[in-house]
Amino acid sequence: GFIDRHEVDAYRDWCEPLPSQIFLSIMGLPMEDLPGFLRFKELTLGNESLERATPEEAMAQRAEAVEWIQGYFDRSLDEREARGEPGDDMLGWLLESEAGGERLTRENIHDILGLLIIAGLDTVAASLACFLSYFARHPEQRAKMVADPSGWPSAGEELMRFESPVTDGGRIALEDLELPSGETVSAGTIMGMSWSAADLDPK
Repeated sequence: GFIDRHEVDAYRDWCEPLPSQIFLSIMGLPMEDLPGFLRFKELTLGNESLERATPEEAMAQRAEAVEWIQGYFDRSLDEREARGEPGDDMLGWLLESEAGGERLTRENIHDILGLLIIAGLDTVAASLACFLSYFARHPEQRAKMVADPSGWPSAGEELMRFESPVTDGGRIALEDLELPSGETVSAGTIMGMSWSAADLDPK
């Protein structure tokens, strides 16, 4: 869609829409709904709009996004249930899935879909941008990959490790832990995890 222009905002025109297009495909949802998903992502995760917003405005943005996405999925799920045909896609599988011998509730399905959206739409887009940035800064590596595309599988793995956009996160120890260093972590300890350090330093 942009090759003939000879220039592109790679994030806006490729990195950002691609994961949403794949998400819609896996879910069995119409591709023309893409703008709505991109707007949802911007309302919930958009750094530019959230940085400019007051805390109250940011909360209102997120509330609008949650209302839109739940309404959107409810309409899709209601339609499938009404026709008695869940569909051979992710939405259909969730409608028929069970946990502990019971069907998933609508709330369960919303929670699962919400997590998939947040993890799949934004993180994947950011990762693709990181990969492109790496090759722009290392033209010799780009030339190597173009010359020998058989290296792409391992390159993808390494770039996810080396250029991850998610640098840290939190975890709670569910039981007493003994680290390889010999240190112990008591059950219930809240820990700050540095993914970027762990990805680059075995210690």
